[in-house]
Amino acid sequence: MWVSNNRGTKHSLRNSHLKDYWEYNFDHFVQYDQPAIIQGVLNETKKDKVIYIGHSQGSAQFLAASGVHEKIRNSVKCFIGIGTAAGLEGLTSHGAVKFLSKIRGT
Repeated sequence: MWVSNNRGTKHSLRNSHLKDYWEYNFDHFVQYDQPAIIQGVLNETKKDKVIYIGHSQGSAQFLAASGVHEKIRNSVKCFIGIGTAAGLEGLTSHGAVKFLSKIRGT
């Protein structure tokens, strides 16, 4: 099991000396961090797919990232969202909706 943490928490302060450390937002989590987290786990485990469990914002980040990154959609066997802080109403063509409908029932 791997546990990730977002930038800006007490667990990531050892990187706070980096020039752009505090210059981030939710879009950065989706565009850069989420793909890097999943790719890092795949690299370390030598597996083709992961099972992703997200809580609250972690679920929202995954849903948003899976909508814009095909590699994430292809690298996740199962997604479990707990207390997801997002809704997908009205997003019938969003990549995350297509991804979730593909794995539904498996």
